Amino acid sequence: MCVLKSQHACARNSCVEVNPTRCKELRTARGLSIRKLAEEAGVSTETIYSLEHGRRDFIWPKTARKLADALAVDPDDLYR
Repeated sequence: MCVLKSQHACARNSCVEVNPTRCKELRTARGLSIRKLAEEAGVSTETIYSLEHGRRDFIWPKTARKLADALAVDPDDLYR
């Protein structure tokens, strides 16, 4: 029930789906560790780890923007 509640809240608040493989590719291409990306983006290491390992499918647009800025890419690149 919690999962459904979270998914409903995400849908209602415009969460965005991220491609976990693409996130890791972008991070490693920049030579960043999970910890370093987390520091540069201002998010937790758990957020990045969860995204890259498919434990989290959706993130808030603000978080996507932070990650994209830290990776020097357009936010759309996170979804491809």
